[in-house]
Amino acid sequence: ESGDRHHDPDAFELLVATILSAQCTDERVNLVTATLFRKYRSPQEFAEMGRVGAMYYQQGNFEKARTIFEGLVELDPDSASAQSALGGLLTLQQEDAKAIEHLVPRGDLRAEARDR
Repeated sequence: ESGDRHHDPDAFELLVATILSAQCTDERVNLVTATLFRKYRSPQEFAEMGRVGAMYYQQGNFEKARTIFEGLVELDPDSASAQSALGGLLTLQQEDAKAIEHLVPRGDLRAEARDR
């Protein structure tokens, strides 16, 4: 029923929400997924999200950019581009301790912690 205003999440949305729930609070999952799924309805469309985050960043809308970059990192923690985008934004927002977690390659952080 295309006129039905009730929305049941599909398998893709459930997968994304499940991945996010392992990384952050339910409140954050609701915030991120509400933003993401308003526009991005499939994995292919979801790939466009990084460009939208960069657009918000360039426009100075850092909160929207941060929400998108955090969502990308939560979905793919090994993505160097998502990590560096979030790290750069956090640096700009003077959150250096958080930024370093995203700017230093993950393997380097583990090695550094092990060597202490």
